[in-house]
Amino acid sequence: MHNRKPIYIILVCSLTIIVLTATFLLLTEQRRLVQDNLEAQSRADAAEATAVAALNQRATVESLAQSSLGTIEAERSKFADIEAEAISIAASATADAAAYAAQESLSITQTQEMLAYELALESQVLLNEQPKQFERSVLLAVEAAKRFPTVGTVQAVKDVLNLLPRHEKRISFDHEISAFAYSPNDEYVAVWDYESDTIWIYDVRREHVVSKFTYDGSIKNLNFSLTGNYIIGEDWLNDLIIVWDVVTGTEVFQYTPDNYYISHVAISSNDKYLGVATVEIVELWELVTGEKIASWPIDEGEFAFSADGEALFIVNNGVHRWEIVSGSNESLVNDEIHGEKIIFSPQKNYLFQSEYRFDYKWHHNVWSLLTGDVVSLRQPKSARLEKVVFSSDERFLAAISTEISAANGTFGFDHVQVWDVESGQLVLVFEYEGYDLAFSPDNRYLAVSLSDDTLRVWNTVNWQEVKRIGSDERIMEIAFSSDGNQLIAVQPNWRNDNGQLDVWDINVLQTELHIRHSTQPQPRTLTDVAFFPDNKVVATGGQDGTIHLWNTADGSEVLTLDHGDEVSTIAISPDGQFLLSGGANDPPRSESPPNPIRLWNLNDLNQVFTMTQNAHVSNSSFSPDGVYFLI
Repeated sequence: MHNRKPIYIILVCSLTIIVLTATFLLLTEQRRLVQDNLEAQSRADAAEATAVAALNQRATVESLAQSSLGTIEAERSKFADIEAEAISIAASATADAAAYAAQESLSITQTQEMLAYELALESQVLLNEQPKQFERSVLLAVEAAKRFPTVGTVQAVKDVLNLLPRHEKRISFDHEISAFAYSPNDEYVAVWDYESDTIWIYDVRREHVVSKFTYDGSIKNLNFSLTGNYIIGEDWLNDLIIVWDVVTGTEVFQYTPDNYYISHVAISSNDKYLGVATVEIVELWELVTGEKIASWPIDEGEFAFSADGEALFIVNNGVHRWEIVSGSNESLVNDEIHGEKIIFSPQKNYLFQSEYRFDYKWHHNVWSLLTGDVVSLRQPKSARLEKVVFSSDERFLAAISTEISAANGTFGFDHVQVWDVESGQLVLVFEYEGYDLAFSPDNRYLAVSLSDDTLRVWNTVNWQEVKRIGSDERIMEIAFSSDGNQLIAVQPNWRNDNGQLDVWDINVLQTELHIRHSTQPQPRTLTDVAFFPDNKVVATGGQDGTIHLWNTADGSEVLTLDHGDEVSTIAISPDGQFLLSGGANDPPRSESPPNPIRLWNLNDLNQVFTMTQNAHVSNSSFSPDGVYFLI
């Protein structure tokens, strides 16, 4: 036990040392921690102080910046005011300059328009007062628009150019044209050449001569049947009516009335009947058999077939409708109607009457065949109506009048007049001497040929002149195609004995084709025309023995062939490679065979076939395959 006490003391001392050591270490660590905390706090305080200083500095900078911005904004505002004032001054100056420039420009424009309108006015004056100076009038209007292209001058050009037509075709003849007719179906034109005693039937669409045949007489009038199958000729010298087949030229009917002057002839729409009126009677014939069917006495030499061709309208103690087959009669107007001129409207709803009465005045009336009422036309009682036509819709009636006054001894073709049929009021008066007039089938236009050698066209909406065709000769007869787009004009040309027939397209402005067979000072008659299959070339034959080929695009001559004597007929093969020509040399040239027939190869211009015959060669054609030809 005594021995254990020192060990105990050693253990206690050891534990005390350990505790003291741990305590020392703990205090040392705590001191270090405190020191670290003090250093961290110091650094935090320093950082905070730095941040505060930075914030103070930022506030100072912001304050300075705000102060600078205020100064800048104030300067900017001041500059904006100055800029606005400068812009205002500049705008005012610009406006003043623009106003001055506009005033100066307006003055220049007004001066230019004044000069332009003077040119345009001169153009219109020249156009109205000297129609034959039409080209110069156009040039003046165009020059005005070219120099000063204002609305007015451009319109002046349009007004002038709108009067220009399109010239499509021309057929020239060596002699004057004495009678003319245009078929209702637009296929054919018939022309009577009195000097050669020849009737020509020309196919307008296919542009070739269908037939031509001679007649020893003097044809006053030619008229087609409504179907275009027949042509009626009135021989005024022999007081004779002749009907020919259009294609063959065969005479199918001939009639001479007994001691009466023929006043009217017509064929029914179904080609069954022929009606002939004299001053006292209407006779009805069956066309094919030549058998007389019936006759009726009449007060005036006028009648009309119904649309179906089975009834006849007659003026006899009023106006009556007679059924041809049954013979039944319907009275349409009970009043007696007399007059120099009695004309039925196209649909047979009206009858025009022109009568010279004992009061020495002309009285012009339109009778309604539906009601029997009469409308008097507003017209000077001294005016005699020479040419009278209804529009196809029966709204208008147009006439060429002759002013006759016994008091002052005046006489002349003075007026072209148009009336509204229902009211009798005048809708157009044109003071110029006229020769012929026609309404278009669609009622859009009225065409009139005048003594100033012009043909003028008015529209029927506002009665403004829309077309004007100038000519070197008088246009004595005119006719419209069924669609109203083509207008045929006949110039007999009595001065030079070389009449011509023109076909015009009134809807466009350019000239398409203008061909004369001969350019000699005294051209010979054009005897036949044939178009090539492609329509690019046309061939013409003439009395001078030549055959000319023409370019249809520009009218230039392609080549000339010498047939020898008068060319009476020509034909082109279906492939366009060959041309057949037939002749009639009476009397023949000494060096030429009688009535030669020649077949030409157009590739090398050589004659591949030649023959003669005793008879006159009047027609020729190729078979569809081009292997055969017929003469």
